[in-house]
Amino acid sequence: MGSSTINKVILVGLIYGKSRFDYFENGTKVANFIIKTFIYKRSARGGIEADGELIRCSVWGDVAPSMEVALIEGNKVYVEGQLRTNKYKDKASGHMVVITQVRVGELILLARRSSK
Repeated sequence: MGSSTINKVILVGLIYGKSRFDYFENGTKVANFIIKTFIYKRSARGGIEADGELIRCSVWGDVAPSMEVALIEGNKVYVEGQLRTNKYKDKASGHMVVITQVRVGELILLARRSSK
């Protein structure tokens, strides 16, 4: 192996929207969710602007159901994992769909959303 590569993603962000938990007939479990991260930059007027990024994530296996307490909209989480690309043919349109997401290996709840 002449050269090595690294596929590692580390994110700190907020859970965005409702997380989805699926259970397949073969016993496989998956939790799908979106993390919103922000990039802050100075505007032309000198103020600070936040540019949001939505990132798809998934947790597979027996640990997925235990994530329900952390994967609540607005909670701040630390995620570590790998980028994965999945391709499939959309049944309705017949078009090929490509989805890139983070396959999560570690998730830590950093802060619960503040109640308003």
